[in-house]
Amino acid sequence: MGRRAALVALALAARSLAKLSPEQCVECVDTSSSCYREDSNQCIPERFVDKDKCLAQFTDSTWCPDYLALIPPTPEPITPVPSPPAPPNTADHVDHMLIAHVDNTKDCPTPDQYDQYSHVMISSAVAYLDPPAGTPSNECDVDCHMKPVEVCKGAGAASFISDLQAAGKKVILSFGGLGMGSSDIGWPHDCWGTCFAPGKGSILSADLINVVQRDGYDGVDLMYSHKTDNDAAVFLENLVDDLRTGLPAAKTVSFSPRDIDVHGGSDLFNVLRGVAPKLSFIMPRFWDGDTDPGHGIDEALAGMTETTLSTFTALVSLFPADTLPHPATKVVMGLCITDCTGKASAAQAVTAARDLFDAFNCTGGIHFYKSFSDEDGMWSETVNRQLYEYVGCPPPTPAPPTQSPPTPAPPTQSPPTPAPLTQSPPTPAPATAVPGTTSI
Repeated sequence: MGRRAALVALALAARSLAKLSPEQCVECVDTSSSCYREDSNQCIPERFVDKDKCLAQFTDSTWCPDYLALIPPTPEPITPVPSPPAPPNTADHVDHMLIAHVDNTKDCPTPDQYDQYSHVMISSAVAYLDPPAGTPSNECDVDCHMKPVEVCKGAGAASFISDLQAAGKKVILSFGGLGMGSSDIGWPHDCWGTCFAPGKGSILSADLINVVQRDGYDGVDLMYSHKTDNDAAVFLENLVDDLRTGLPAAKTVSFSPRDIDVHGGSDLFNVLRGVAPKLSFIMPRFWDGDTDPGHGIDEALAGMTETTLSTFTALVSLFPADTLPHPATKVVMGLCITDCTGKASAAQAVTAARDLFDAFNCTGGIHFYKSFSDEDGMWSETVNRQLYEYVGCPPPTPAPPTQSPPTPAPPTQSPPTPAPLTQSPPTPAPATAVPGTTSI
């Protein structure tokens, strides 16, 4: 490179750091001009001036092709490819249900929210009135009649059930909750105890069956948190039996106990053992007891021994594997988004669900508390996307064929040993008469 060319190159490099706008040179090039005169803001076509003259003759001039070559191209912005939205959930798959508790004192969830749900559970129907002012306990109905049920609040509440079902969702009526009573010491409400009296259970079951049939619910769930003595056990067994026999087979009957109440060997666990064949699924609530799946399904809380995994495993055992190909689809893990003792972010929910799927090859999915915490459907969309990866339980591993013991070959008979030959004694030769003798 000659000295002049080197100086030109240095000048151009310096120019590239100056305040000259690349757009000015682009405009020149676009008009078939190569020389830009900054002092007059003028583009001069190459047919009038060559590169050397442009740089030597005009003050603050720029040879645009060289200048633009020094400017690195602006990379095109990378448009992030959005992850495909999770497909709308429906109640068709029993192996990845996403069941949302809808608080019937709150506004109805929006389509953006319930698009991700397979089931919606209206929570909760009860058999009491709110306590009068200054009274700590709920006012229990003396006959255990169910209070009229409000689905949810806001526009569209009247058609909420039919709208959900038209979108492929199932709608479950949940009865119970902590307002009906709790096994916690010192809990002020005990309306379950009122229902345990003889004859009251049949009143409640008739009310539940009537409302489910009249309003078109797809099933009923019992959210039970009360202590379980003998009266409670008889009541629960009869209530489940009444619901199962009184509702069409297509309607579901489920049970939502607290984790702390159903550890293996507890009184309520033994009740569930007896009624499990009549239940569509069991939905343990892992948010207000003594386990926390958000921090690991096999991690026990401080001072506790049970884990989410041990509790889940015990409940799965209530559904024999010899009668069901995937017993774990009968158990649905319960999580809470906010305002609970144990709560799970979407990421924690996904991890817990994956770990349970890996442990059992298949599970019933997740039910969560409550839909009003699922803002814009973001929590459920994240969880549903991951659950959808597990749609379709893998076929159970067939047991290796049992080989029958080989049939022994029949014994080989040796040929009979021939009897030894018996030699007859020799026949004596006849006597020969001697001539001249006489027989006597």
